[in-house]
Amino acid sequence: MSRGLFVDFAPKVLAEAVREPEPFEVTVQGERVSLEQSESGLTGTLSDLVITARVEEYSGYGALNWQLTLENRGTTTLGGVELKPFRLLLDVDPSTTLPRVRHLSGSWHFDASYPAQAFRVQEEAFMTHDHSRPVIIGGEAARDHVPIMQFALDQEGELAGFFVGFEWSAGWEFRAGWETFSFAGEAVGPFLLEGEMTLGEIVLAPGATITTPRVHVGFFTGESWTELDNRQRRYLKERLAPEPHQGHQELPVSYNHWFGIYLDFDLEDLKRQAKRATELGCEYFCLDASWYRTSRSFLAGVGNWNTPDPRKFPKGSEDIRELSAFVRDLGMGFGFWHLIQLAMVDTDMLREHPELYRASTPGSRQPQAYRLRLEIPEGEEFAYQTLRRMIDAWNVTWMRYESVPENGLRYNQGYYRVIDRLRKDVPELYIEICNGGGMRLDLGSVARVHGNWLSDHTSDPEVCRFMQTGALRFWPPDYLNLAVTAFRGRGGETATEHQVLSRMVGVLSFSGAVAEWNDDQTKRISALVDLYKEIRDDKRQPVFFPLPQPRRVEDWDAVVFGDGRGPRQLLFVFRTAGAESVRIRLPEADGSWRLQAASGTAALEEDGDALKISLSKRSGALWMRQRSSK
Repeated sequence: MSRGLFVDFAPKVLAEAVREPEPFEVTVQGERVSLEQSESGLTGTLSDLVITARVEEYSGYGALNWQLTLENRGTTTLGGVELKPFRLLLDVDPSTTLPRVRHLSGSWHFDASYPAQAFRVQEEAFMTHDHSRPVIIGGEAARDHVPIMQFALDQEGELAGFFVGFEWSAGWEFRAGWETFSFAGEAVGPFLLEGEMTLGEIVLAPGATITTPRVHVGFFTGESWTELDNRQRRYLKERLAPEPHQGHQELPVSYNHWFGIYLDFDLEDLKRQAKRATELGCEYFCLDASWYRTSRSFLAGVGNWNTPDPRKFPKGSEDIRELSAFVRDLGMGFGFWHLIQLAMVDTDMLREHPELYRASTPGSRQPQAYRLRLEIPEGEEFAYQTLRRMIDAWNVTWMRYESVPENGLRYNQGYYRVIDRLRKDVPELYIEICNGGGMRLDLGSVARVHGNWLSDHTSDPEVCRFMQTGALRFWPPDYLNLAVTAFRGRGGETATEHQVLSRMVGVLSFSGAVAEWNDDQTKRISALVDLYKEIRDDKRQPVFFPLPQPRRVEDWDAVVFGDGRGPRQLLFVFRTAGAESVRIRLPEADGSWRLQAASGTAALEEDGDALKISLSKRSGALWMRQRSSK
């Protein structure tokens, strides 16, 4: 590794452009630490600071990751440490090579526009070095951008590049652009790619050691980004995500009461919803927000983890145990929602353990909240024991783990240890992460949990489908859960094929007053749930998008699972408005397409080397192609 990590792993075009040996930088009091190969790895020393880079290689995925350990071997406290966990300088000739950057917008919480701002693919190419401004993405977790950047050098349509992301769940930033501005005709400086995490001030006491989050990189070559997208999804799912949890199908069908019912429910009402949920084919039932004592909003009672709401559960925890037993007798797993990191004023946790909380700065329209001090062992242990007590008392096998991002290395390491410990100690527990929707779509989360709640907008099927197909461009389908919502008093309005098809590209779930659906509606929807269960394993295949991502209401959307090498392919197609038909080209395979489900009129016919698809407005369809047996 004397020439650096990228030279060893990167495609030739990219490797030849690398200027410096290490793709990261550490300075102490402004002086850069140089690293060299040693028996213990890549190490460097400056003053009393010893730095070791630990590298993991995954040649089968064209990927690697690294993390840095910083140790103070001196007798005085060491400060002034600056860290850039990702920094790469490239020599690029803009007359022959085009640097290209691609990224994905974040959750844009509760975005109900179409096409949504959430999960939009954006791409920029640096046409010249002439005063080119950098591309900068970042922010808080995945609110504004999903924290992965894709980069490629383009030489006459041949791409050589990589994805890069941090195993981190708080503030971050990536930048790409020429290191120095210059005019056309002047000397060209290097092209700079760098990224940072908001780890907080790095101060090491004598003998102290800290280890930074891992940086993940995966390389590719090809004529389009599709090869990188599929490598990226495969690496995230097969190498980074935890092993499938004990005894359960992945991409499960679940129910939660929140969207559509909100605060207005009681034990008997939930039993009615649970009965209908199991008739629909749900495999988990989640007792969502406001199960605890609260008043005007779900947030007002956050922190009352010892006190189930007496208006909903007069017998307290005993009633929740009864609900859990009822759900399990129906054949579903039982789960609950929590926001363990926060406590509001006058709640159980803050009143009983004030020393474990600190005031946080409220948002412009948010009440004062207190953060659990996960950066200290006592706060971390308290979070684990509180959650474990509820898991054991209610026989919980599902957890919707709501968590609010906060910067700082020690805080996030404590947060990670709570999840890691729960997953290890309760192997049958399925953990779904969320924060107002997809703000937890980050590598720190995917490394620890089984699923992700994608968005708090659950009503419009076009918006929901756009968000799922958009996020799927970067992310495995396991982390794209969206619900078909039945709203109290008008639940039957959403018991349609189109509502279900528009959530089947990712993870399918249901929410709200599904007990209002009649027997005919339930039968039709449960047939689609059966179809979803039949095809969910097929979504492990490579993914292709034969049409550009929609940018206006007239644009169609299409997703293909499978490159023709597996036993079958899936083709999802959606039309909101626009032309009555569209022609698409797909990966070659034998066999014929058969319509599996449609929410309107649908037709498919061979048209030369393409398919001609016709759909009615605001509808979707799913076709399957079985590989011919020989």
